[in-house]
Amino acid sequence: MRRQVSILGQSYGVRYWDGFKSIVGLHGFSGSADDFEAIAPHLDFGVEALDLIGHGETATPCELSHYTIDEQVKAVSSVLNPPRMVLGYSMGGRLALQLAHMSPDRVEGVILIGATPGIEDPKQRQERVSADEALADRIESAGISTFADEWESRPVIASQRHIKSPFGQRLRSRRRDNSALGLANSLRGMGTGVMPSLWDVLHTIRIPTLLVTGAQDHKFTAINIAMAQAMPSAHHHIIDNAGHCAHLEQPVAVATLINGFVAAL
Repeated sequence: MRRQVSILGQSYGVRYWDGFKSIVGLHGFSGSADDFEAIAPHLDFGVEALDLIGHGETATPCELSHYTIDEQVKAVSSVLNPPRMVLGYSMGGRLALQLAHMSPDRVEGVILIGATPGIEDPKQRQERVSADEALADRIESAGISTFADEWESRPVIASQRHIKSPFGQRLRSRRRDNSALGLANSLRGMGTGVMPSLWDVLHTIRIPTLLVTGAQDHKFTAINIAMAQAMPSAHHHIIDNAGHCAHLEQPVAVATLINGFVAAL
């Protein structure tokens, strides 16, 4: 079921899968709430997933201030009343981790798939800001279809071609339905470079956390091994035969892992 809700004065698209208890799903860059459609039926509880600002059926305001991590933390925090579990993938995982740091009283637990706490080195962070700005300009100048073709050829995204039918086709179609302005501003406002690094505060995040990466996603697996060592209540699991998008590439395996994590809390 889909509907529109107003959050902080903006219209947000929300997708629901019913269950006795729901968790909040936060999708990755260029995705939408519907990206959880492959895994939701295998979970032992419901999912309430948001189209993040600039994506899907959510508003795409011109003002960059709406796209910042701080503003999105406020928006998602307003949904977490009462506190709930948060499931975030990639960009959504970075946002979920920021929620756990900034609004821990609203979060019962965190499930992060292919996520990162940000970039610790200031020089590398600035280089990523410049790269994201160049990509944002490219999206606006070349258009969504060209961007999507180029994006899907990137090594970290390429494993998505193995997502089973019809979910892979739907994912690619939804990516092309996004707004160029929305995606460009999302990069400028909450890209990995502009997001504050949380590496130095990971040891303070004591909310139960499940870290998930695909075995073929070597970069993020290494990042998450380090995260698990730094976070006192985090556990890292690697999913075989999966890349960056493990919850769509291996939805049953990831759902089984999540069900066990939630049941043990």
